This record gives sequence, structure tokens and C-alpha cells, in this order.
Amino acid sequence: MDDPKKSLLLDQVLKAYTFNGVTDTDTVIGRGEALKSKDTIIRLRGQLIAAYPKANTAKLRQKDQDLTARDLVTVLSQIVRYHSHVIFSFKQWKWDKERKKQYCIPKYQLM
Repeated sequence: MDDPKKSLLLDQVLKAYTFNGVTDTDTVIGRGEALKSKDTIIRLRGQLIAAYPKANTAKLRQKDQDLTARDLVTVLSQIVRYHSHVIFSFKQWKWDKERKKQYCIPKYQLM
């Protein structure tokens, strides 16, 4: 079904984002974990662009752009979508006692 090279790349990408594999639906990550994966994604950039279709590497193909945490979550979502999985996003709300306001922390889970 899947090319072994693509499966290996997917496994490396998921490990960079602290997932334990494509079947790991328990791990929830935030944008901090996404930023920690930046070095791995930049190192694998050429291989990912060569292995996956253009629609699944659109964010990686953009020139002269520094990848933010949000961009790195988009990269993960595009690559995982090729393998018939999705990244489920939700917001976790926290209360800021000093400003007396709520703020949200975006969280992501592999489905």
C-alpha cells in the first residue's frame, strides 16, 4: 500500500513531534512541541518534497519563509493527510488571574 520510504519519513516526522507512531491517538501536543521539531523538519525538507505530492508539501515549498509553530503544525497536517489520517485541533482555555481574562492554548491530536 504505502511506499516504505514514505512510511519511514512519516515515522521520523511523527517522532519529531513526540508522537509514538501513526496509531498514537493518545498524545496531545501544543505549539511548543511543534517548535521543537523545527530542526528535524528542516533537515528532512528535501526528502519530504521529493517523496510527497505537491499538495501535501505546499507549506514546505514556500520560499524565503521562516517556519513558525503554526506553520509546523500545518506541515504535520499535510503529511499525515497523505496517509489518510488527520490532525484534530482544539483549544484549551486558561484563566489569567492578573488580567482577569481567559486565553486559549491550541492543542493538536493525531486521529
